[in-house]
Amino acid sequence: MGEWRRVRLGDVAAEVTVGHVGSMANEYRDEGVPFLRSQNVLPHRIDLVDTKFIDAEFHARLKKSALRPGDVVTVRTGKPGTSAVVPDWMEVGNCADLVITRPGPELNSKWLSYYLNYVTDVDIAQRLVGAVQQHFNVGSAKALVLHMPELAEQKAIAGVLGVIEDKIAANKQIDISARALAKALVQRVQTTVPLSALCNQSTASLKPAEFDTTVAHFSLPAFDLNAGPEMADSAAIKSNKFILTSPCVLFSKLNPRIARVWNVSSIPPQMALASTEFVVLAPSTVSSSALWAAVAQPDVSASLQQMVAGTSGSHQRILPSALMSMQVRDVRTLPLEGLQLLEDIGQLCYAYGLETRRLEQGRDALLPLLMSGKLTVKTAESLVEEVI
Repeated sequence: MGEWRRVRLGDVAAEVTVGHVGSMANEYRDEGVPFLRSQNVLPHRIDLVDTKFIDAEFHARLKKSALRPGDVVTVRTGKPGTSAVVPDWMEVGNCADLVITRPGPELNSKWLSYYLNYVTDVDIAQRLVGAVQQHFNVGSAKALVLHMPELAEQKAIAGVLGVIEDKIAANKQIDISARALAKALVQRVQTTVPLSALCNQSTASLKPAEFDTTVAHFSLPAFDLNAGPEMADSAAIKSNKFILTSPCVLFSKLNPRIARVWNVSSIPPQMALASTEFVVLAPSTVSSSALWAAVAQPDVSASLQQMVAGTSGSHQRILPSALMSMQVRDVRTLPLEGLQLLEDIGQLCYAYGLETRRLEQGRDALLPLLMSGKLTVKTAESLVEEVI
């Protein structure tokens, strides 16, 4: 393949612009045109959890921030540099507070997204502006220097990494379908009981920094990223955390509009710790998978939202006592085969989660080698075959 060259993104992009900036409080609708925000852009993928919508008329007025399949969207604030490609299935969309890059004829959108995620902690970090809240703006994006191979090699690199991405996406879809089946099974249960009849609240905690070890940290950012714990140095965690010693369910106290319910069906070999933003539910009469299916029901989330109605989003927190008194479906009334199915689904999701995290680690190991030209596509293809 040809030599790699250094070019500015602004010179090889057809357009670099920014998403809508302005008040949106009165523009959101229950359905319509998807309106992406920073939280919808994760490394390498668009996440539609908590997606907002706008009507077609407002979308037509926001021509500058309209999205097309193949556009690369990059987070400006919060986790600046995080990028993903607008997928083909999103035929129409709009956004706020994102940098939008429309690649020119020399630039492959998937390669660019991989590259931006690769350099997020290096080049982009050096180009952040703003003394209080740093952000990545259009000027910074245009000035970003790419170490860019020719288009054919860009496509080849994106294709190799895409094989892993496709497997990750398939795993995530299996996980989504399996969890939907578990919730549907429990939704047929008519009898309800207080949550306290199915579990106890565990409050055992410790200070990780007192231990010299690697810990599995179940945090809100880790849940939002891939529903797997973050492996961290205990010395880097300064505040107290809940300790997890047996299968449990973690229920986020923060903002019940976004349901964060985590089935920890198996405890990792490392010391397992959970953020104090979770309520730790220790099953007393059912498995963690059955307990998860009971508390992950939409009506539970809706009831909790009513409890915090009128409170601003950043301050919406559920009281553990309110959660424990919440009426949930009594999964104990399910036949034994139903309970076993829930257990099987929990183990299936756990196994696919482990594989997904292994694939993501493989992708993240290959990414800098491919993007720097230190690894050829041919060699990477052989490695991917081993990973898959």
